Amino acid sequence: GSVSTQSSGSSGINAEYGGFKYHGFLKKANGECLGNKNGTKYFKHNFKLKSCYSDEMQENLKYTNYTYDFKGILDHILHSKDSLRTVGVLGGIDEDWMVRNKVTGCPNVHYPSDHLPIIAELELTNSNSR
Repeated sequence: GSVSTQSSGSSGINAEYGGFKYHGFLKKANGECLGNKNGTKYFKHNFKLKSCYSDEMQENLKYTNYTYDFKGILDHILHSKDSLRTVGVLGGIDEDWMVRNKVTGCPNVHYPSDHLPIIAELELTNSNSR
């Protein structure tokens, strides 16, 4: 499903995506239903998640999914704000390289998937030091 990280420390999760239902998981996680928007239920929880790709890093990551008819960010690495911090991330694929090699979409001979790799190095933090 789609993930939308909010600065409040909560995340809304699209509860229905491609037939996969999150309702059971969210009930077990004590998720609060925020209601319906365009016929889709949205939930809120208190996992206090943060994206490994901050706004500055996001500038170097234009897409994680690169197909012939869609190029955008679908994949995310989220972590607990309380116990982890991002040390580094893998940058995105150079757009000039894609153009020079006439890559109009994936999968292809260079990439066997339409999802491009994303990687993050995380460090345990001492939550008492904040």
